[in-house]
Amino acid sequence: ETTCPLCGSLRVKFSGEDAAIASMISGLSPRFGRLVAVLIEQTGTFVPTEILARRIWADDPHGGPVHTRVVISTLVRQNRASIPGWRIESKRHSGYRIVREQKI
Repeated sequence: ETTCPLCGSLRVKFSGEDAAIASMISGLSPRFGRLVAVLIEQTGTFVPTEILARRIWADDPHGGPVHTRVVISTLVRQNRASIPGWRIESKRHSGYRIVREQKI
């Protein structure tokens, strides 16, 4: 496990690509970086929106925005292009997952 380069306390499990992944995450906005870090912990597995919200807004005493689903959806849509080589997918009632882009 490695400490998240964004918040210093979020524990993130990385594979053998530690440096490249940590560098990618550190270049993202704090909220989107946390979202990506949580998804990378469970690469390929859908993570429920409720779990993402708890982890993204863990430091918010109010637990984050009221409409977390909308905010997370907007966060993903606006920042997708900032993680080349990765694709974030969503599935209704299942949440989000991140997968490696396949090279052709």
